Amino acid sequence: MIGLSVVSFQQGDLPNAVNYISAIVLENPFDSDLLGTCSALLRSFSVEEFADRVEAISDDAKKDARTITACLNGFLNMADFGSSGEAIVRVPSEIASAIHFISLDALSVGSNRSKFGRYSPINCVIAPTAGDYEFREKHFIYASSLLEDKQEVLEAFGLRDLARVKAVHKVKAKRMSDALDEIGVSGLDYFKSDLEGIDGLVLRDARQHIAGAAVVQAELRFMPAYEGEPHFDETVAYMRGQDFEVLHLTNENWRYATRHRDHMARGRTVFADTVFVKNIDTYLSLQGRSTEAVVRYCLACGVSGNANYAEFILEKHKELVPCDLVAALVNYLIPKARFGQPQFAKTRLGHVAMS
Repeated sequence: MIGLSVVSFQQGDLPNAVNYISAIVLENPFDSDLLGTCSALLRSFSVEEFADRVEAISDDAKKDARTITACLNGFLNMADFGSSGEAIVRVPSEIASAIHFISLDALSVGSNRSKFGRYSPINCVIAPTAGDYEFREKHFIYASSLLEDKQEVLEAFGLRDLARVKAVHKVKAKRMSDALDEIGVSGLDYFKSDLEGIDGLVLRDARQHIAGAAVVQAELRFMPAYEGEPHFDETVAYMRGQDFEVLHLTNENWRYATRHRDHMARGRTVFADTVFVKNIDTYLSLQGRSTEAVVRYCLACGVSGNANYAEFILEKHKELVPCDLVAALVNYLIPKARFGQPQFAKTRLGHVAMS
């Protein structure tokens, strides 16, 4: 969008150029580097008053970030195993400095790793049990390299070509729990996995490490594609037994390999990116009914994209969080709230719709 702003200015359309920058500021008030770029660009457009306003917004956001991080004793332990870490990487520097980012995917951080308070790469293959494995490198990288494919599923959806093996490597795999122990992490605040078929198994192995987590996010299948892969229902039942609740599902729909499938939109919901939250009462009994516990919980919800639920928790437990901290968290979790521009409005039918 920065580029679009520059192009608009070069074409003599200053109002549109400024509008693009306004949109950036509305969405990213905590990204001081980005706002610095916006401010400099506005000054090059000779829009000094708006540039001053952007710098003031950035200063306010830094103050809010200091208010939030000041109540934390120790890092927020946030781990991403296999899903590129994008959600954690997007956390602005002022908050990221309070995060210990544990990443299985070396490509997930890139040049951003320096903004985290601590960064720990996991440079090994993770499996449900430790030992020797055949790691099948496939042409389609988003397929399991450890588990055998269910041939009937590949045939049903026409996915045989995606499962073709390019190379086979002998590897030694570690359990997730062992890998975390080796870097001195006994518990997580937020955990996200996309381990192609073994997510449900890994959650069971790492029971002690996620017991006190606020949020756990995993890809779970309604139609298992690999031999030995747990069904969605099994993992949800297991997590429910650990006092985790399903908060949100992002479903993936596949179409069967039928003659006219290109003419149809709906096939079968095969998996869901599933967000679990620890029951808040259980969480507070484990972590202590404290300001810090509520803040950790809300920050983890924010990383998972569930700011609405985080705000609900803030309002429900407002007696634990000072007003200035509530305001800072709301500004961070819901950027547009700072500017008084609601993103959603209730219709007369009670549904939620874009305003």
